[in-house]
Amino acid sequence: MPPTTAAAAATTTATAPSKFPFSDSRVDVIIRSSDNADYRVHKYMLSFSSTCFSDMFQLPQAQGQNDLPVVPVTEDSAVLEKLLLFCYPCDRPQLETLDETIKFLEAGRKYGMDNIKDAARAALPSVRIASPNPLAAIVAALKYEMDAEAKEIARYLLEKDSIPLTAPEIDDMSASELAALMRYHAACCDAASRVVSDPNTLSTASSLAAGGGHPCTCHKRQWAYGRQAFDAPRWWLEFADEVAWILGKMPAPHGTQIKNAFHMGLYKARSCASCSSKGCRSLAQFLAFIQEEVERAISEVSVCWLSSACSVLRRDLC
Repeated sequence: MPPTTAAAAATTTATAPSKFPFSDSRVDVIIRSSDNADYRVHKYMLSFSSTCFSDMFQLPQAQGQNDLPVVPVTEDSAVLEKLLLFCYPCDRPQLETLDETIKFLEAGRKYGMDNIKDAARAALPSVRIASPNPLAAIVAALKYEMDAEAKEIARYLLEKDSIPLTAPEIDDMSASELAALMRYHAACCDAASRVVSDPNTLSTASSLAAGGGHPCTCHKRQWAYGRQAFDAPRWWLEFADEVAWILGKMPAPHGTQIKNAFHMGLYKARSCASCSSKGCRSLAQFLAFIQEEVERAISEVSVCWLSSACSVLRRDLC
């Protein structure tokens, strides 16, 4: 909207934040939020950060005596204040929620502020922002053509045994994007299963399960792989089987299901005086090995979303 004068806008009561940098006496423009918070700022600082504001300030602006021009915007004060702080050489505010991050992405595009878009891009895949609702975060990433970030966020869905197709966010995805997400989940399951059945994994398992040959009274079970077989405590092999089953369906090596299986394994190991020390240590070592190998394997899984051009065209038509 075109600037107005503070006098012309006086019919609406507005609050004015008094903290730095909005308290400086040399300000020359007021940016007014949608919920009537007035931010007294410097044109030259906004012009350096925003092509939109730079162009706007080149236009003639009505100004009353001793009044500053007022520029009303559509962003509320919670978003606008952080957005304006990015224009100043001060500590960058932290984005706290997915909704706030999406608003920042939109504002960065609207006002031509690359630093805002970069901050939102960096925050979007974080645990704090994306993990509460990964599907919504993926939709946002794809909308703003952030394919790499969308893949990173998709990792949060690996704790589930399938993509939740009844989630309302699915309606905001194209068929191609949903298919790509489902293929990615299936490929990660396959990659994790290959790690568990890999001879190197089984060799490591046999070495750790033997526990240095310490005697114990646990029930034993034979585990065979290839042409080799070894005896190990039943609880140890039950843990290995449980990990293999979980990762074949939910390939999140640090997920809740894996942690629960580990704690159950520790509980069973403590029933044996010998296993309670050496066995618990071998469980932890095996789990760390599996986690590292699965992380490496799924990091190599690629996902092909829509091309940027097709994505933009589809969303413009919606």
